[in-house]
This record gives sequence, structure tokens and C-alpha cells, in this order.
Amino acid sequence: MNATIDLRSEAPAALDIGVQRLVGLVEVTLEGSLAEGTVSRAQVVLEELLVDGTSTIDVDCTELVGVDGFGLALLLDASSQLRGKGGALVLRYPQPAVLQRLRDVRLDHLLLES
Repeated sequence: MNATIDLRSEAPAALDIGVQRLVGLVEVTLEGSLAEGTVSRAQVVLEELLVDGTSTIDVDCTELVGVDGFGLALLLDASSQLRGKGGALVLRYPQPAVLQRLRDVRLDHLLLES
């Protein structure tokens, strides 16, 4: 009897990041998954914005299909830093899976527009 085993690992999750500077705020677009394998890319972008003095960041989550604990920690940290400057990080248009994840860990009141 012959058996074939596929030893290839799953493809890493992808994350595309867009940044648009508008008058008075910055919009960051996340497409894909904000997870352990992709969070470092988003961290670099957010850190650059914080260093540049950005105080308000809107995150367009229309195409964000998932977020794990690493992604949530990044968003929470950036939100905290921006609140310290009198600003905010707001997630807009989250997909149902992302919205549910935020509700599950009780971060929806901190990261979603009120």
C-alpha cells in the first residue's frame, strides 16, 4: 500500500497595508489577516506614523479577514499611545469575524467608533 503525505506547510497569511494621509488624520487600510506572521509589517507602519506625530489613525478593515492575539495586541498598543497624545485609533467597517473577535475579548468599546 502506498500513501502520500503532503509535508508542505500552509502558505503564510498575507497582509497588504495602505496609508493615506488626509487633513487631520491618517487612514490605514488593512487587507488580509493581521496575525502572528504579518503583524511585524503593520507594526513598522504604525510605529512610523507615531514617530511622525500622527495623533489620529482610522483603520479601514473592509478587507481585513482575520485578526489574532498578536494583531489585537498591536492595535491596542497603538491605540494606547495615540490616546496618550490626545488622539485615537479607530477601526472602521470590520468584517463579521473581526467584529466578533473584538467583542469576544471585549475590545470593541476601545477600538470601534462609538
